Amino acid sequence: MQIIWLDINKIHCNLGVMTQINSTKPQIILAIDSACGACSVSIWKDGAVSAYCEELTTALQAKNLVNMVEEALATSKTGYRELSAIACTIGPGSFTGIRIGLSTARAIGFAASVPVLGFNSLEVIAYTISLNQKNKEITAMLNAGKGEVIYQNFTVGLIPTSEPTLKKAKGDELFISPRADMLAQLAAKHPTKAVAPLPFYVRPPDAKLPENNKNINNAATQ
Repeated sequence: MQIIWLDINKIHCNLGVMTQINSTKPQIILAIDSACGACSVSIWKDGAVSAYCEELTTALQAKNLVNMVEEALATSKTGYRELSAIACTIGPGSFTGIRIGLSTARAIGFAASVPVLGFNSLEVIAYTISLNQKNKEITAMLNAGKGEVIYQNFTVGLIPTSEPTLKKAKGDELFISPRADMLAQLAAKHPTKAVAPLPFYVRPPDAKLPENNKNINNAATQ
């Protein structure tokens, strides 16, 4: 048995120009979100969401995400090579969740020769809110933990008027999470808002190398 290791960063480099929807195919988009604990998958096909599945239990992205993709594709009767694009949230959110979602999206995109599009989690939330609050300025917000929230302001047309910013939570905030069905719709209707499928964080990861590991690494480079 031959084992092939794929470097996710090299996969992204190989995709190169493949970060725009293939206009020669019918618009069929696989959307993946696992950035904020829960995870969901959706298929946009024939101008509407044709499949949606979600797992609300946090920390199960790695276990369930690929099976959820298979389920959504089967429900919508779609093959991987029929996809015109894959949309994925890039953060802000959970360090692990962001990496799992992007790794899955990039691997599928690489294997099926399908472009991968990145979308800001806060922009997906803002789009969801805008469907019920048309022609109004919107503040999208995520629970960042540690008594903080991440927020970003958007004006009409989902134009950002601030950068994603951390601030102390007041305690009375109402949060909604990005969902793959809203991501699929955003990608279909506003593809120019897509960015490169690279992780976006507003704070460094909590996990750090122990001091003795750092010393070992430093000694190895001397």
